Amino acid sequence: MEKLKNGDAPSLVSNVEVMQLLRDRIGARNAKKDESTENRRGPFQNRDWIEQTVLTHLETSPAGETSIDEIPKLVTQLRRNPPDKKNKNGGTDMTSQALDRSLEGYGLTKGEALQIINHMPTTLVELHLIIENIEDRPHLDDNVQAELLELIAKFRKDAMAENDMDFSMDDFPDDEKHT
Repeated sequence: MEKLKNGDAPSLVSNVEVMQLLRDRIGARNAKKDESTENRRGPFQNRDWIEQTVLTHLETSPAGETSIDEIPKLVTQLRRNPPDKKNKNGGTDMTSQALDRSLEGYGLTKGEALQIINHMPTTLVELHLIIENIEDRPHLDDNVQAELLELIAKFRKDAMAENDMDFSMDDFPDDEKHT
């Protein structure tokens, strides 16, 4: 990993990290203000307005529902290579069956993991838009995709509220599916 110089920014930064940075900057600036300078318009009023507007937008986005402390756990699991289902003898490895799903990975790229963190998808359609060639990846079958959505939902604060609104074609009677 390349060591960053002072003032350099990494090439991939999540919305959660940007949100935390803006909170820190705005908080530090507000702590320094006193009543005499608060009402005065200064040369940085446009910067302040832009930063506050971006922060407000990010707080209302899916990134605003995620804790920055939880992101490394999610990234690790998204990026970790999926387990090999077969052992050297050609049979199924019993230890991998006994392992908790949280120890297995999904083998996503850095960009895909970043997009998942930024958008926190709740549906298969969103997942298919984020993960390139998902249908060509045998380790990401339909069951694993559903598990991935469940994992992502655990990192969202409002997962329960959104699950109440989600529905599938299975929720409708057969005669209503074709109308």
